[in-house]
Amino acid sequence: MTCTHRFLDKGLRVTKAFIAPLWINGVRVPRIDILRLARDIRGSLKGLHQDTVVVMPKNPLVSVIARKVALECGLPYALDYGSIQRSPDVRHVYLDEHGNVGLSRGWSYPLQDDCARLVSTSGSTGNPETVVHSSHAIAFQARVLAERLGVGAESNMLLPIPVSHAYGASVVELWLNHNVPLIIECGDVIAGTLRSLLERRISTIDVVPSMLQILVKLSRRNTDLRAALSRLDLLNVGGDVLPLGLANEVERECGQKVFDGYGLSEAGPNVAISGPGVYKKGTVGLPLRGVEVRVDARDEVYVRSPSLLSGYLRGTNVVKQVNKDGWLRTGDLGSIDSEGYLSIRGRSKSAIIVNGKTIAPFEVEEAARASGVCEDVAVICTRGQSQLSDRIHVFFIPGRVHTPQRQVEILKDVVRTFGAGPVVLHRILSFPRLPSGKIDKKALKESVS
Repeated sequence: MTCTHRFLDKGLRVTKAFIAPLWINGVRVPRIDILRLARDIRGSLKGLHQDTVVVMPKNPLVSVIARKVALECGLPYALDYGSIQRSPDVRHVYLDEHGNVGLSRGWSYPLQDDCARLVSTSGSTGNPETVVHSSHAIAFQARVLAERLGVGAESNMLLPIPVSHAYGASVVELWLNHNVPLIIECGDVIAGTLRSLLERRISTIDVVPSMLQILVKLSRRNTDLRAALSRLDLLNVGGDVLPLGLANEVERECGQKVFDGYGLSEAGPNVAISGPGVYKKGTVGLPLRGVEVRVDARDEVYVRSPSLLSGYLRGTNVVKQVNKDGWLRTGDLGSIDSEGYLSIRGRSKSAIIVNGKTIAPFEVEEAARASGVCEDVAVICTRGQSQLSDRIHVFFIPGRVHTPQRQVEILKDVVRTFGAGPVVLHRILSFPRLPSGKIDKKALKESVS
């Protein structure tokens, strides 16, 4: 989307500005409505103090337009309410669902010279943080992401991921600055995604593993959906570790490679992504151009990139998180093969140490899924007074194979193969999930603490 001061000032009289097609919840947004909204938001933001953070509303149309306008007005913006509520002393205003500015709150505080965007981390393994990015970091991410995915004006990208999250924001930038047509689904996401896949020619979709699992399950009973999935140019997945069994199932059922990727909010967010000509099953692809990745002796992943965060916003301070050489410690476990492809095994802080043995929960979960006795599974550990009193908890949604008693026996055997000690099984109907679609392991741990 070419969105300049000139077209915002002159509004509808400018006809040369190109705006890529945009659909929200199945409805095409007229170009004239986008122009009017941009003009009105600019009028609302006019006169605000330059240190004011503009907090985006939940309305996806207002949010995607307002973030562009805010930057043009020299104002930083927050993608969600939580990212600014953790620092209430920072001067901020809320945009309502129509793009109007509410009352200014907080105190005037200069975050830093190039504070462009605030976004919350998921908080899947700890307390959420507020990440600060520069305008340079945002532009870099959009450029290298478009390059890796090979998308452009001829693409139709389907985004059933919240635009207030880091990856969703990076895809929105492709529409804003790289003329990529975008279909946003944010209501009944599953129903909307099915409608979009069945009603229009989608070239690219971005999903989390849990949604991919649902789509594949539905495609077994719906030949039209299976055909739509098989026609995709790119089936991208991220947000959590992709089970190899699920990737194999997609390939078997739909004839599609699953292009896995890896990132984190702190990195802008994308670090490594699979794409056309950059694919190896079981990996998250190669690092994006200009992004460096290394793994230390403990298998922890470090990233150095032009799109790394400026720091965490804590109170009214932006606290740097990179070391003196510019490397960010991700907290993720991984490995790099001889060709440079990166593989991720999960969070280092989630590693389970039982009887002196370190176990990655994802590896246990993958083995449990492969056993065929559960539809989905999550593994956590509760700490005791000593390693001998640590307990592994396996939460699982039972499958239709074997009796309940036999399912328990098989799952216990799976855990024992990793050399772990006592295991507690929890049969459940569904998992608590974060807005990103990830299983909320923090909530699971609290349920047994």
